[in-house]
Amino acid sequence: MNYNNETFRPRAIIFDMDGVLIDSEPLWRQAEIEIFCEFGIKLSDAQCRDTKGWRIDYVVAHRMPHHSLEVRKKAQDLILKRVQYLIEQQVKSTSVSQEIFALLRKNKILTAVCTSSPPSLINAMKKATRLQFDAEISAWRLPHPKPHPECYLRCLNKLHLSAAECLVIEDSRFGMISALAAGIRVWLLPDSDEGSPAWHGAAEKVLSNESELLFNLQRLINQRPIAQAAQ
Repeated sequence: MNYNNETFRPRAIIFDMDGVLIDSEPLWRQAEIEIFCEFGIKLSDAQCRDTKGWRIDYVVAHRMPHHSLEVRKKAQDLILKRVQYLIEQQVKSTSVSQEIFALLRKNKILTAVCTSSPPSLINAMKKATRLQFDAEISAWRLPHPKPHPECYLRCLNKLHLSAAECLVIEDSRFGMISALAAGIRVWLLPDSDEGSPAWHGAAEKVLSNESELLFNLQRLINQRPIAQAAQ
């Protein structure tokens, strides 16, 4: 996609949750290793990374293909409860994330969260971080989770904005594909241990950490169009 970076000033920033708003990917891996072990399935940290960005019901189906739907549902619910507990116990808002949201509020830029996690985990994240959003979209019950664009299209509809007016912050390949398929530009905050960066090139920017995200958002918001700057 061709974007005019000189004049773009977003009206909304849409955040993925896990791995972007909160450092919950290690918590998901911990929960998966613990709960799957209860069902006789031993997983390594590396194996859990292979399904990063997948909705948990897809992960469970992948790991337990020969188990009944009832057993899969039990495993899924146990993993979700464990992740929620870990978020409530371990996650705290960082000073940088508070600065980012203060910057966006000051400049009247809307914020949204668009995640594959269920609403219960969105609520746990909000309670832990005290962050508030203008729109919240969970792909949990949608027929097509990420990498399908449905969740991001629903987010645009809820914000009453076009794709060209928004910017997505993602960390996973599936999430990036989902946002790009919805026509929204993407900045990437990839997990440094995720593996080959070959797919990063589809993102408009690849950032290393929250501080770099804050710096680039400040530059983006404060820039002036070329014609105005020349005056």
